[in-house]
Amino acid sequence: MEAVNFGHMESPDFSSVPSVGSLFSPTRSIRDSSSELDSVSSDPDSELQQQQADMGDAVRFDKLEQIGKVKRVTTVFIPGKTNGQVWYATFKAKADAGNLNVNEKKLLLILGHFEDPDLILWWNENSASATTSDEVDTLFLEAHGSTGVTQAHAVYGMADVRLNLGDDYDAFVERFVDVYIQANPNRRRNDRISSFINALYPELKEELEIEQIYTNWDQLKRRVGYLHAKQQKKAGARIAGMQQRDERL
Repeated sequence: MEAVNFGHMESPDFSSVPSVGSLFSPTRSIRDSSSELDSVSSDPDSELQQQQADMGDAVRFDKLEQIGKVKRVTTVFIPGKTNGQVWYATFKAKADAGNLNVNEKKLLLILGHFEDPDLILWWNENSASATTSDEVDTLFLEAHGSTGVTQAHAVYGMADVRLNLGDDYDAFVERFVDVYIQANPNRRRNDRISSFINALYPELKEELEIEQIYTNWDQLKRRVGYLHAKQQKKAGARIAGMQQRDERL
């Protein structure tokens, strides 16, 4: 396994590197952090303490300098084109060789490996939930572990993901999410809503359309589950009624 070589390179100028804590904000892009550069504290100790409070497992600045020298340990990841499993295996091997903690690993992904704006936005919104190195691996691989070919098949496969009256709702949701993530690896959770509604059977869709407009994925998922169970109960009552009439004839 090839180790990351941090030696025999000139020290980089870190004056353009944004505040480390700002890189992992769930609501901001890395590109929005540059405006904070002019207000960096002149007290290194207070700066470090603030970063430790914000991040928990703080970036070690000697390692940050080493990461800055390397910049990129493998090729840039291109969503939808790069084989995510193969790419991440290479990245992980190099990162492990550098003995990085979880936040240094997150930072190494941002520095030179992610260039797609949607990918950077997705990472900034979701990476805060990963608090261990294994969780960082899982977060990336669940969203981007498929190949470009698999993603193309999943786009067409979305047409086959449909909920019918007699279907198990939880099994449908699980399959929908799996196929949707493969077809749309950079999308946020709430972006699933329109595709999810289009996958419902007509009676359920009509009942949902007379209610409020849902903009939260989790709320919509719970509500549709309730309405689906209600539709199944009504269908069961109709069948039972028909059977009773047949028995009286």
